[in-house]
Amino acid sequence: MLALTLASLVIAAPAQADTPNTVTAYVQPMKNCAWGRMNIMWCEGNLSRPIPISPDPGVNTPLWANTGYALCWTTAAGATLPSGATCTPAGSATATGNDFTLSATGMFPLTMRDSGESGCELHLNNAQNSYFFFLRSQGTCTITIPTPAAPGFTEAMSVFTLPVVAAPAPAINGDITANSGRGRVGTSSPLQTVTCDYENQFSTFGTCPGVVLNWTVRSGRRSCRIVTDADATSETLGSVRLHFIRRVRCTVQGSYPASPGRWQAFSTSTFTYTVSRRGS
Repeated sequence: MLALTLASLVIAAPAQADTPNTVTAYVQPMKNCAWGRMNIMWCEGNLSRPIPISPDPGVNTPLWANTGYALCWTTAAGATLPSGATCTPAGSATATGNDFTLSATGMFPLTMRDSGESGCELHLNNAQNSYFFFLRSQGTCTITIPTPAAPGFTEAMSVFTLPVVAAPAPAINGDITANSGRGRVGTSSPLQTVTCDYENQFSTFGTCPGVVLNWTVRSGRRSCRIVTDADATSETLGSVRLHFIRRVRCTVQGSYPASPGRWQAFSTSTFTYTVSRRGS
Protein backbone atom coordinates (compact mmCIF):
# COMPACT_ATOMS: atom_id res chain seq x y z
CA MET A 1 0.00 0.00 0.00
CA LEU A 2 2.86 2.40 0.87
CA ALA A 3 4.60 1.68 -2.45
CA LEU A 4 1.40 2.40 -4.32
CA THR A 5 0.91 5.64 -2.42
CA LEU A 6 4.44 6.85 -3.19
CA ALA A 7 4.11 5.85 -6.81
CA SER A 8 0.97 7.88 -7.10
CA LEU A 9 2.84 10.95 -5.92
CA VAL A 10 5.54 10.71 -8.61
CA ILE A 11 4.60 12.85 -11.59
CA ALA A 12 6.57 12.28 -14.78
CA ALA A 13 8.34 15.45 -15.98
CA PRO A 14 7.17 16.57 -19.41
CA ALA A 15 9.66 15.94 -22.26
CA GLN A 16 11.65 19.09 -23.01
CA ALA A 17 11.37 20.19 -26.64
CA ASP A 18 14.66 20.55 -28.46
CA THR A 19 15.83 24.09 -29.34
CA PRO A 20 16.28 24.91 -33.05
CA ASN A 21 19.98 24.86 -33.97
CA THR A 22 20.02 28.42 -35.32
CA VAL A 23 23.20 30.41 -35.97
CA THR A 24 24.85 33.65 -34.93
CA ALA A 25 26.58 34.99 -38.06
CA TYR A 26 29.14 37.65 -38.97
CA VAL A 27 30.51 39.04 -42.21
CA GLN A 28 33.91 40.72 -42.52
CA PRO A 29 34.74 43.11 -45.41
CA MET A 30 37.92 42.27 -47.31
CA LYS A 31 40.35 44.62 -49.02
CA ASN A 32 40.76 44.63 -52.81
CA CYS A 33 39.43 41.21 -53.85
CA ALA A 34 39.78 40.16 -57.48
CA TRP A 35 39.89 37.05 -59.63
CA GLY A 36 41.58 36.05 -62.86
CA ARG A 37 40.91 33.93 -65.92
CA MET A 38 40.85 30.68 -63.89
CA ASN A 39 38.27 32.14 -61.47
CA ILE A 40 40.86 32.11 -58.71
CA MET A 41 40.13 34.92 -56.28
CA TRP A 42 42.42 36.66 -53.83
CA CYS A 43 42.21 39.57 -51.38
CA GLU A 44 44.82 41.85 -49.83
CA GLY A 45 43.54 41.46 -46.25
CA ASN A 46 40.75 42.73 -44.00
CA LEU A 47 39.07 46.14 -44.23
CA SER A 48 37.57 46.01 -40.73
CA ARG A 49 36.43 43.72 -37.94
CA PRO A 50 33.49 41.30 -38.35
CA ILE A 51 29.99 42.79 -38.56
CA PRO A 52 26.99 40.93 -37.05
CA ILE A 53 24.10 40.06 -39.37
CA SER A 54 20.53 39.26 -38.34
CA PRO A 55 17.58 37.29 -39.75
CA ASP A 56 15.69 40.59 -39.29
CA PRO A 57 16.60 42.52 -42.48
CA GLY A 58 15.52 45.81 -40.90
CA VAL A 59 18.47 45.88 -38.52
CA ASN A 60 21.29 44.81 -40.84
CA THR A 61 24.01 47.27 -41.79
CA PRO A 62 24.06 47.59 -45.61
CA LEU A 63 26.93 45.81 -47.32
CA TRP A 64 29.01 47.47 -50.01
CA ALA A 65 28.99 46.65 -53.69
CA ASN A 66 32.32 45.93 -55.40
CA THR A 67 33.53 44.37 -52.14
CA GLY A 68 34.41 40.87 -50.97
CA TYR A 69 33.33 39.53 -47.58
CA ALA A 70 34.31 36.64 -45.33
CA LEU A 71 31.45 34.77 -43.63
CA CYS A 72 31.42 32.82 -40.36
CA TRP A 73 28.77 31.53 -37.97
CA THR A 74 28.35 29.78 -34.62
CA THR A 75 25.44 27.38 -34.11
CA ALA A 76 23.25 27.30 -31.02
CA ALA A 77 24.81 23.90 -30.32
CA GLY A 78 28.24 25.57 -30.11
CA ALA A 79 29.89 24.64 -33.43
CA THR A 80 31.79 27.37 -35.33
CA LEU A 81 32.27 27.40 -39.11
CA PRO A 82 34.72 27.79 -40.64
CA SER A 83 36.62 25.77 -38.09
CA GLY A 84 39.40 27.94 -36.69
CA ALA A 85 37.56 31.27 -37.06
CA THR A 86 37.05 33.39 -33.95
CA CYS A 87 33.68 34.62 -35.27
CA THR A 88 33.20 37.44 -32.73
CA PRO A 89 33.02 41.22 -33.16
CA ALA A 90 36.64 41.51 -31.99
CA GLY A 91 37.84 38.36 -33.77
CA SER A 92 38.08 37.12 -37.33
CA ALA A 93 35.66 35.53 -39.80
CA THR A 94 38.53 33.69 -41.47
CA ALA A 95 40.20 30.56 -40.18
CA THR A 96 43.69 30.66 -38.74
CA GLY A 97 46.20 30.19 -41.54
CA ASN A 98 43.92 31.53 -44.27
CA ASP A 99 46.02 33.25 -46.95
CA PHE A 100 43.13 35.14 -48.64
CA THR A 101 43.72 33.09 -51.81
CA LEU A 102 40.43 31.57 -52.84
CA SER A 103 39.24 28.88 -55.19
CA ALA A 104 35.75 28.71 -56.67
CA THR A 105 35.62 24.93 -56.11
CA GLY A 106 34.32 23.02 -53.12
CA MET A 107 31.14 22.16 -51.26
CA PHE A 108 29.36 24.85 -49.26
CA PRO A 109 27.01 24.16 -46.33
CA LEU A 110 24.94 27.17 -47.37
CA THR A 111 23.23 28.75 -50.37
CA MET A 112 23.17 32.32 -51.67
CA ARG A 113 20.94 34.20 -54.08
CA ASP A 114 20.82 37.81 -55.19
CA SER A 115 18.51 40.44 -56.57
CA GLY A 116 19.41 43.48 -58.61
CA GLU A 117 22.49 41.67 -59.96
CA SER A 118 24.28 42.15 -56.64
CA GLY A 119 26.26 38.98 -57.19
CA CYS A 120 26.54 37.02 -53.94
CA GLU A 121 29.24 34.85 -55.51
CA LEU A 122 30.62 32.20 -53.16
CA HIS A 123 34.31 31.34 -53.09
CA LEU A 124 36.32 28.94 -50.97
CA ASN A 125 40.01 29.46 -50.29
CA ASN A 126 42.63 27.00 -51.46
CA ALA A 127 43.05 25.53 -47.99
CA GLN A 128 39.24 25.06 -47.92
CA ASN A 129 39.06 26.61 -44.45
CA SER A 130 37.17 29.88 -45.01
CA TYR A 131 34.00 31.10 -46.78
CA PHE A 132 33.96 34.17 -48.99
CA PHE A 133 31.50 35.94 -51.25
CA PHE A 134 31.72 38.92 -53.58
CA LEU A 135 29.11 41.61 -54.28
CA ARG A 136 29.16 43.16 -57.74
CA SER A 137 26.44 45.79 -57.57
CA GLN A 138 23.50 47.17 -55.61
CA GLY A 139 20.53 44.95 -54.66
CA THR A 140 20.12 42.34 -51.95
CA CYS A 141 22.04 39.26 -50.93
CA THR A 142 20.21 36.39 -49.23
CA ILE A 143 22.25 33.81 -47.33
CA THR A 144 20.57 30.57 -46.21
CA ILE A 145 22.46 28.43 -43.68
CA PRO A 146 21.02 25.00 -42.80
CA THR A 147 22.28 23.51 -39.53
CA PRO A 148 22.01 19.83 -38.53
CA ALA A 149 20.37 18.44 -35.44
CA ALA A 150 22.58 18.04 -32.38
CA PRO A 151 22.02 16.71 -28.84
CA GLY A 152 19.35 18.99 -27.39
CA PHE A 153 18.89 20.86 -30.69
CA THR A 154 16.79 20.25 -33.77
CA GLU A 155 17.70 20.92 -37.38
CA ALA A 156 17.18 24.56 -38.37
CA MET A 157 17.33 26.91 -41.35
CA SER A 158 18.67 30.44 -40.81
CA VAL A 159 18.02 33.05 -43.51
CA PHE A 160 19.78 36.42 -43.71
CA THR A 161 18.67 39.06 -46.24
CA LEU A 162 21.29 41.78 -46.58
CA PRO A 163 20.90 45.09 -48.48
CA VAL A 164 23.75 45.97 -50.83
CA VAL A 165 24.44 49.64 -51.53
CA ALA A 166 27.06 51.51 -53.54
CA ALA A 167 30.34 51.71 -51.62
CA PRO A 168 31.37 55.20 -50.43
CA ALA A 169 34.62 54.82 -52.41
CA PRO A 170 36.09 52.48 -55.01
CA ALA A 171 38.54 49.79 -53.99
CA ILE A 172 41.85 51.66 -54.12
CA ASN A 173 44.93 49.94 -55.47
CA GLY A 174 47.55 50.17 -52.76
CA ASP A 175 47.57 52.92 -50.14
CA ILE A 176 47.10 56.68 -50.22
CA THR A 177 50.47 57.78 -48.87
CA ALA A 178 50.12 61.53 -49.53
CA ASN A 179 50.84 63.72 -46.53
CA SER A 180 51.06 67.53 -46.37
CA GLY A 181 54.55 68.76 -45.59
CA ARG A 182 57.76 70.16 -47.07
CA GLY A 183 59.82 69.13 -50.07
CA ARG A 184 63.03 70.12 -51.84
CA VAL A 185 63.53 70.91 -55.51
CA GLY A 186 64.64 67.78 -57.35
CA THR A 187 63.01 65.34 -54.92
CA SER A 188 59.56 63.77 -54.81
CA SER A 189 56.98 62.57 -52.32
CA PRO A 190 54.63 59.53 -52.62
CA LEU A 191 50.92 60.14 -53.22
CA GLN A 192 49.60 56.63 -53.86
CA THR A 193 51.78 53.58 -53.38
CA VAL A 194 50.68 50.40 -55.14
CA THR A 195 51.37 47.49 -52.81
CA CYS A 196 50.06 44.66 -54.97
CA ASP A 197 52.79 42.06 -55.62
CA TYR A 198 54.38 42.48 -59.04
CA GLU A 199 54.05 38.76 -59.86
CA ASN A 200 50.29 38.79 -59.28
CA GLN A 201 49.79 41.30 -62.09
CA PHE A 202 50.90 38.77 -64.69
CA SER A 203 49.93 35.46 -63.10
CA THR A 204 46.66 33.54 -63.33
CA PHE A 205 45.28 35.95 -60.72
CA GLY A 206 45.01 38.64 -63.41
CA THR A 207 45.70 42.31 -62.81
CA CYS A 208 45.87 43.86 -59.36
CA PRO A 209 42.50 44.86 -57.88
CA GLY A 210 41.44 48.42 -57.21
CA VAL A 211 41.93 51.73 -58.97
CA VAL A 212 44.65 54.34 -59.13
CA LEU A 213 43.15 57.74 -58.33
CA ASN A 214 43.26 60.69 -60.71
CA TRP A 215 45.80 62.97 -59.02
CA THR A 216 45.77 66.68 -59.88
CA VAL A 217 47.95 69.65 -58.91
CA ARG A 218 45.29 72.16 -57.91
CA SER A 219 47.60 75.12 -57.29
CA GLY A 220 51.30 75.78 -57.89
CA ARG A 221 51.43 73.84 -61.15
CA ARG A 222 54.80 75.43 -62.03
CA SER A 223 56.41 74.03 -58.89
CA CYS A 224 55.02 70.48 -58.72
CA ARG A 225 54.32 67.72 -61.23
CA ILE A 226 52.49 64.38 -60.97
CA VAL A 227 54.71 61.40 -61.91
CA THR A 228 53.44 57.83 -62.41
CA ASP A 229 55.70 54.78 -62.31
CA ALA A 230 55.24 53.27 -65.79
CA ASP A 231 58.18 50.86 -65.67
CA ALA A 232 56.70 47.42 -66.47
CA THR A 233 59.54 45.74 -64.56
CA SER A 234 59.09 47.87 -61.46
CA GLU A 235 57.61 46.41 -58.27
CA THR A 236 55.88 49.79 -57.77
CA LEU A 237 54.28 49.86 -61.21
CA GLY A 238 51.32 52.25 -61.15
CA SER A 239 52.44 54.17 -58.05
CA VAL A 240 52.04 57.95 -58.14
CA ARG A 241 54.49 60.56 -56.77
CA LEU A 242 54.65 64.34 -56.61
CA HIS A 243 57.87 65.75 -58.09
CA PHE A 244 59.10 69.15 -56.82
CA ILE A 245 60.43 71.51 -59.52
CA ARG A 246 60.45 75.10 -58.18
CA ARG A 247 60.31 76.93 -54.86
CA VAL A 248 56.57 77.54 -54.66
CA ARG A 249 53.83 76.07 -52.48
CA CYS A 250 51.54 73.59 -54.26
CA THR A 251 48.40 71.64 -53.42
CA VAL A 252 47.28 68.26 -54.79
CA GLN A 253 44.17 66.11 -54.58
CA GLY A 254 43.16 62.62 -55.70
CA SER A 255 39.70 61.72 -57.00
CA TYR A 256 37.74 59.06 -58.86
CA PRO A 257 34.31 59.26 -60.56
CA ALA A 258 31.25 57.29 -59.46
CA SER A 259 30.44 53.90 -60.95
CA PRO A 260 26.61 53.47 -60.98
CA GLY A 261 25.57 50.68 -58.63
CA ARG A 262 29.13 49.99 -57.50
CA TRP A 263 30.65 53.03 -55.76
CA GLN A 264 30.08 56.73 -55.20
CA ALA A 265 32.35 59.52 -56.43
CA PHE A 266 35.39 59.85 -54.18
CA SER A 267 37.89 62.63 -53.40
CA THR A 268 40.75 62.77 -50.94
CA SER A 269 41.45 65.80 -48.81
CA THR A 270 43.71 68.48 -50.31
CA PHE A 271 47.40 68.05 -49.49
CA THR A 272 49.68 71.09 -49.26
CA TYR A 273 53.45 71.04 -49.88
CA THR A 274 55.93 73.84 -49.31
CA VAL A 275 58.87 73.48 -51.71
CA SER A 276 62.33 74.78 -50.69
CA ARG A 277 65.43 75.11 -52.86
CA ARG A 278 67.66 72.17 -53.56
CA GLY A 279 69.86 71.16 -50.62
CA SER A 280 68.23 73.55 -48.13
